[in-house]
Parts: sequence; C-alpha cells; structure tokens
Amino acid sequence: MKKIIIITLFLFLVSSCKESEQSLFEENGLSFICAKGWSVVDKEFLEGDTYFLSLEKDGFDSSGAITLVVSDYFINSNANIEAYQNELKTAYIFKKANIVFEPIKFDKFNGFDCKSSDFTFKLLGLEHHGIIYSFFKDDRSFLILRQEAIEDRTDNEEGFHLFESTLIFI
Repeated sequence: MKKIIIITLFLFLVSSCKESEQSLFEENGLSFICAKGWSVVDKEFLEGDTYFLSLEKDGFDSSGAITLVVSDYFINSNANIEAYQNELKTAYIFKKANIVFEPIKFDKFNGFDCKSSDFTFKLLGLEHHGIIYSFFKDDRSFLILRQEAIEDRTDNEEGFHLFESTLIFI
C-alpha cells in the first residue's frame, strides 16, 4: 500500500509540472490563443455583467500573469485604471512591496486606442514590472493587467505577445 501511495504521489508531481500546450480560448465573447506554457487559471462572473479571467505562466518559478476584466457597460478608462491601482495598493500582498504607478497615458493595445499605466514593485526580493490597460469597445469596458518579474521578461515575452496579438471580441 505504501508503495502505491508513493508511486501515485510521484506521478501526480510529474504530471503537475508538465508544461501546458498552446490552446485556443473562446468564451463569453472573447477569443485568444493561450501560449504554450501558459494556462487560464481562473474565470468567473463578478457582480452584475462583469467577467474576470486570469492567465499565468506555468511553473513554480514563473512570474508571468495576465488579468482581464470585461464589463458590459461604459467605465471611464482613467477611472477604471485608478480603481484597479487602488485595489493593488490595498491588497495585502502589496502592502510592503513599494508599488509605484506611473501617470496614466494614451497608449495602444492590439491596435486599439487605450489608456495605460506602468507600475513597479518589489516582491520577495525581486523587482517586478506591470502595466494596466483600459479601453471601451463594442459597448464593453476592458481592463487588462500584465505583470512579471523583470528577470523573467524574456521567458514571458511570447505569452504576452500571443495574448495581445490574438485577442478578439466575438
């Protein structure tokens, strides 16, 4: 019996470390390609007509993350970014991370005019960089956050690029 438990545990650990394959995500009016080594880790409807989606780079030592929040109504892009900045500032994990936000600016996301704000923080001794995008398209407000440890920039580049370049609204 002990041998079966050990073998089962070993197989579970090996399979949980396996890198996910590239896949197409199509759900709730969104479509994008999730890069190899990236996974959708959470998706849910929040209050009212708001949809939340989170992707992360696979692996215990990875830092790439993308958050997408879609609301079926108009939210001013500046107000949307500022609200998310306040959420990050007050989140327990960021209390001592010295999070610093750059001023909101005009930007582009996958060819769409948008507003954005870069931010930096230090977590567990590692410098991180992120950017929050916000725009209104097809009667929906979009907020997209991407963040990573600076040392993982090269590893995360393909995943971020594939998400941004293939994101369409169906």
